Amino acid sequence: MGNHAEIREGVIMSTLQQKRPVYNLLRVTPFLLIFAMQGTGAYSFDELVVSQEPSAEKQIDSYRESILNLEGNIAVARGEDNQFKREEDKIIYDIRQLDLILAEHQTKLRKLQENSKKYREIIKGTEGNLQRLHNRRDREAPLLQKRASAFYKMGRLGLLNATFSTRTLPDLITFNNAFEELLTYDSKLLAAYEETLKLHQKSTEALELQTAELDNLVAQEKRERDKVVTARDNLEKVLTDVQGKHGLRRKAIQRLEKESQRLTEAISRVKDEVTLEQQEFLKSKGKLPMPADGIVRTRFHSWPRNKFGEQEYCKGIEIETPDGASVRAIGAGKVIFAGYLEGYGNAVIINHGSHLYTVTARLGNVEVEAGKTIKSGTVIGIAGDAATLFTRGLYFEVRQGDKQVDPLKWIDSDQVQMQLKFS
Repeated sequence: MGNHAEIREGVIMSTLQQKRPVYNLLRVTPFLLIFAMQGTGAYSFDELVVSQEPSAEKQIDSYRESILNLEGNIAVARGEDNQFKREEDKIIYDIRQLDLILAEHQTKLRKLQENSKKYREIIKGTEGNLQRLHNRRDREAPLLQKRASAFYKMGRLGLLNATFSTRTLPDLITFNNAFEELLTYDSKLLAAYEETLKLHQKSTEALELQTAELDNLVAQEKRERDKVVTARDNLEKVLTDVQGKHGLRRKAIQRLEKESQRLTEAISRVKDEVTLEQQEFLKSKGKLPMPADGIVRTRFHSWPRNKFGEQEYCKGIEIETPDGASVRAIGAGKVIFAGYLEGYGNAVIINHGSHLYTVTARLGNVEVEAGKTIKSGTVIGIAGDAATLFTRGLYFEVRQGDKQVDPLKWIDSDQVQMQLKFS
């Protein structure tokens, strides 16, 4: 858009340069000093390059550049956000896997602890049985010892015992047999006690060994479980950190998107404002004010004679204004040229948008600077007496694109004072 504006403005300046014929040097000799004074410090059109875009377009381009930068930052932030999301998902998956492993360890540990408890209860019962056997053995051992001692003292049944005994031989034989059976029973009972004690002892030792092994397994499972718990806790911390960064990245993306949306809305507002300004100038056709107070001496597309008697084709209008009168912009726009322009003297060119331009020339003084955006009614220059020395007065032109159009069709007819007779 800016390049098109530059081209149009360049075309206008080129056309303006070609508009005025060079005056006959002999005819303008008395006035060379005045023109030289006007031209001091002025621009040569061949050296003039109009490269400034309308401020709205610059602002829009600046916004668009900022949006592009924001979109780049958003793309980077989204890439980082996706990376954080992948890391977060992986950590959550790992935590779930650890939870499964931890559950397995907990189940195994619970079973081992239950088995250990059962073995301890069995050992406790076995120890009780052993204690009872010991107590019973301790109670019966003295009686067994007495019987064994009595049998030893009495000795076996022999001839002397039978001869000198008061009992009959059958009684002695019966008593002897009974006593031997009792001793045999006592011996077997003692052997059974010892065997039972050994079995209980071995059982207790085996149970204690199994219990020790279970305790080792329980301790090992606890260590494994603690490792899993520690790993899970570490992953939870990493997850919290990643989620925090993820959340910050999302907030950053939201801020960037909001800023991008704000700039997009700003572009729309600027475009709307430019459109309104341009439409305002178009809508005001036939209602615009005169650029200065005065009388229109030359019509559009007429062939007036200048002060040297030469006829010139007029592509605008000429207005006779009082010396020192304020010359104003007939509409809002951007000043694309302000200064001395060869063939025009001091001139101001304003871009009003929609390819509409106004050219105001032969000013005594220029009161605005190129590149400034001005409002309707802004004083752009001061009328001087030099304009009427050689021409009929202030020169005013309206262009639509690269074509001149009749300025009087844009100006409010009630404000126009016309010369009754045109030459």
